[in-house]
Formats: sequence, C-alpha cells, structure tokens
Amino acid sequence: MAELVSDSSFRKDLLRLHGMAHTIINGAPKIASSKETIWELAGALGIKLENVVEELHSTLGLLNQLAELMESASRSGVKLRPCLPSEIADTSAGTHRPIPR
Repeated sequence: MAELVSDSSFRKDLLRLHGMAHTIINGAPKIASSKETIWELAGALGIKLENVVEELHSTLGLLNQLAELMESASRSGVKLRPCLPSEIADTSAGTHRPIPR
C-alpha cells in the first residue's frame, strides 16, 4: 500500500484517466495525447488497486487474528500484560531489540 501512495505515476495515471473521462462525458477539449485508450488505462489502474486490496485483506486478517487471540485469552482467564511500543522489536532500521519478559 505504501508503494501505491508514494507512487507518483499512479496519481498521474489516475488524473490522466479523469481527464480522458471528462473529455468523453462532458465533451471537454482533449488536453493530452495518449498512446493507450481509456479502457487500457482503467484496466491497468484496476489491477494496481486490486493488488492493494489483497494486501489490505491480508493485513486485516492478521489484525483480526490478533484481536481474537486477546479475546480467547480473556475467556480462558489468562491475563496478558499490555505490550508497550518500547518493548516491541524495532525493524524499521533492520535492527531488533529483544522483547523483555
């Protein structure tokens, strides 16, 4: 998902698609020439968005599993202590801090 947000070509393509649609629907003057049709551009953008949706579904599944783990532990009478951000392994810089127990 972060790749899509930081991908300026996706934004440019989306704006180009909007311009093409504006020309077709409203009869606006054509502002840029393109080698691909509106249908081809829409299909390519659709594929990119489908990939993002798949990644989001995968992430959502993991989040739901984590929430269910807490609910399951609570039902079983297991007390879990909160995990503070400072206790979590820092992978942003490729380094890992041990999680204190």
